[in-house]
Amino acid sequence: MNPLSYRVGGPLSDSDVYIEREADIDARKHLQHLEYIAFTEPHAQGKTSLIFRLERDFKLQGYVFTYIDLTEVTGSDEFSWYESFCSRLLRHTSAIASSNSLSLPTNRSNWVDFLIDLAKFAEDAHVRL
Repeated sequence: MNPLSYRVGGPLSDSDVYIEREADIDARKHLQHLEYIAFTEPHAQGKTSLIFRLERDFKLQGYVFTYIDLTEVTGSDEFSWYESFCSRLLRHTSAIASSNSLSLPTNRSNWVDFLIDLAKFAEDAHVRL
């Protein structure tokens, strides 16, 4: 790294000043074990940089990678929350399945069925999700 390099504002995922942290290693490990992760951290602490770096690394390994900002998911009840969340997920994975080919979950009990169906579509498309 050039000691004179610096960057102000915005994600640093592709920058030579990005410093890998323990959170990077932990997040990568959890995702490789197909575990979902959520980031909660104060403003400007590196969440977006980490997400973009994970996305880049996993895409290089041939994965379809998606993340959803939960602050953008809306819904006044359980059904509309799942509808909002899964619609966003399907937009990110449109190469695998469309909302016409999957039944959106209406509650947490059919959430697992939705994920299994999405995984089957990915497998049929020979895509790593």
